[in-house]
Amino acid sequence: MEIIAFIIIILVASVLQTSTGFGFSILATPFLLLLFKPIEAIQINLILSLFKLINQTVFRIFTYIILLFTGIYLLIESLGVL
Repeated sequence: MEIIAFIIIILVASVLQTSTGFGFSILATPFLLLLFKPIEAIQINLILSLFKLINQTVFRIFTYIILLFTGIYLLIESLGVL
């Protein structure tokens, strides 16, 4: 039951973060404190927040790379090189 509550808390907090751009820690921390000791809840929250930040950064980098290669392809195609 504790694992299901943990998953629901993280899912709802992630949806809030995705839709508004902030709020993961604001929503997740109080509810994680109900399930875990304060030290554990804060550490879990920090790790998940760091993972989300890394994930967003990697996604942004890959998006820029795809846009770059698409632009290069369209430029080469418009010049008739290919």
